[in-house]
Amino acid sequence: PKNTTTIADYIARMKDGQECVYYISGDGRAQCEISPALDKVRDKGYEVIFCTEPLDELCMMELKNVDGKTLVDLAKDNVEGIDDKEEDKEKKEQLVKDYNETLSFLK
Repeated sequence: PKNTTTIADYIARMKDGQECVYYISGDGRAQCEISPALDKVRDKGYEVIFCTEPLDELCMMELKNVDGKTLVDLAKDNVEGIDDKEEDKEKKEQLVKDYNETLSFLK
């Protein structure tokens, strides 16, 4: 397979401040690359592991933690290490507030 890596190599390449190992599952690389879930880490420049085999996702869910780093599925609604950061919470709260103001105006 093209562009394979190990979790240990991924951890060695992690950016400063990155707390978790991020992965996403799909039926192939192309499907993973177009997933909207990648937007959660794209602007931070974090690398994402693509799990393209059914066994890959199962192993990631069972492992949960490697070398003190939590394995996190980006497809989940609330992503550890991303959605729980204070500045991201503030952005989300502001977006909800703005959206609610617009919604009330439309009613």
